[in-house]
Amino acid sequence: MDQEQVTRHSFRLPVAGLDDVAVKVNGRQQEIFNLSNHGIGIRFRPPESFEPAGPPLAVELKLGDANLRATGKVVHISREGNDYLCGIDLMDLDEAGQQILLAYVARLRAQLFKGEE
Repeated sequence: MDQEQVTRHSFRLPVAGLDDVAVKVNGRQQEIFNLSNHGIGIRFRPPESFEPAGPPLAVELKLGDANLRATGKVVHISREGNDYLCGIDLMDLDEAGQQILLAYVARLRAQLFKGEE
């Protein structure tokens, strides 16, 4: 079986439990567990399913007071117990949306790593 190689451009940061982060994929609320400059990680259970070769996804991402809309592409699926972890690349954020995402990730990274300096 030939699998496409995925190269991570930035590491994802944990967001599970944060009240100001939420995501809908194709109109359905999903559990988001991590975030990066380019994408998100969600957790789902069958019968729901996402496929790397599947159609583009409509992603609505809430970061604080901002609501971003993008098209997503599944780049990774793995199993964790009864759940599946799905990495989604956000493909077409506009410039303003990209700046909001980058600023949010930078603030989150600063909060997470402030004690390690």
